[in-house]
Amino acid sequence: MKKKTFLVSLCLCLVLAFTGCSKSDSKQNDSNSSTESTTVESTGEVTLGEYKGIEVVMQSTEVTDEEVQARLDNFVNSNATVEEITDRTDVQDGDVANIDYVGKIGGKAFDGGSAEGTDLTIGSGTFIDGFEEQLVGAKVGETVDINVTFPENYTNADLAGKEATFTVTINSIGKSVTPELTDELVAEKTDYKTVDEYKEYVKTSLKTSKESAAQSQKELDIIDAIIENATFTNISQEEYDATEKKMRDYYESMASAYGLDLETFILYYFGMTSDKYEEEIVTAAEQAVKQQYVLEKIVEVENLTLTDEEYKTGAETLASNYNYESVEAFEEANTKEVIENSLLIDKAVQFVVENAVEVQGK
Repeated sequence: MKKKTFLVSLCLCLVLAFTGCSKSDSKQNDSNSSTESTTVESTGEVTLGEYKGIEVVMQSTEVTDEEVQARLDNFVNSNATVEEITDRTDVQDGDVANIDYVGKIGGKAFDGGSAEGTDLTIGSGTFIDGFEEQLVGAKVGETVDINVTFPENYTNADLAGKEATFTVTINSIGKSVTPELTDELVAEKTDYKTVDEYKEYVKTSLKTSKESAAQSQKELDIIDAIIENATFTNISQEEYDATEKKMRDYYESMASAYGLDLETFILYYFGMTSDKYEEEIVTAAEQAVKQQYVLEKIVEVENLTLTDEEYKTGAETLASNYNYESVEAFEEANTKEVIENSLLIDKAVQFVVENAVEVQGK
């Protein structure tokens, strides 16, 4: 199975979201609560190929002992403490050095280059190449200057490839002490009382996560196959561009919610550089448009409809997901037609999934 990037895998989520299912781009203006709409005409057509009986390989949802142990190891490691070293004063590899530092380029301090009271494990590779190594041998209470060069592909383009000098003060040195996994630790740090209870929670959590991921991947694989079997004509570039803009707005909003700039957000959560993001978002937008076309066509040819109860339940769920106080407020902001379209697309996804055939992987 071809592994999809995170951006492409999110396409279906965006199609199912109310922001991606309208032929017009409506945005709520927080300052005056007015709705600003820019209509993008739907010019394309789709001829469906095979869309029922699609063969799909289901991902394994088995939870291994190794996966459980890795989660337990992460739990105890996250609760490690630093024990101060008092029988020596020199920094050695593996020490946790508590440091203050000021970074300068061309003799001038730069944003984000200074901090106080930072714990740094020497040899962890947390800081850029050369930083940690140059602290080995420095003594507690000493201030040293170290010279480094930011990588050419550094996330902050303003610093990429530049030489910098960091003035570093060693406040103290210590060693990381990882606690044992005991009932006492579990009771103190979690909502569970014993190691066995916590381990069972970990297994259940991993199982649920794998089942959810496998179901999402199954849906995406089915939709991708339907797109491959379909024929598209006359889709305008404006439609692709409008969807791409929605996706960009969506990710920028997510980054802002996490208090990050977009570049840092996509690197941390998607594991991709800005250049890769620019490539992927174009592909993802094109795929999202085609997903919408095939799903809306399936709604039409299968004559899928919503009962009053299905609309009520679906609208309530969407309103809650998007933090609206009521369905009425949600309908006012997005129109009942848009919401119905979103719910029908969701129903089309359910239809093709129910009519797919699971096969064994090789």
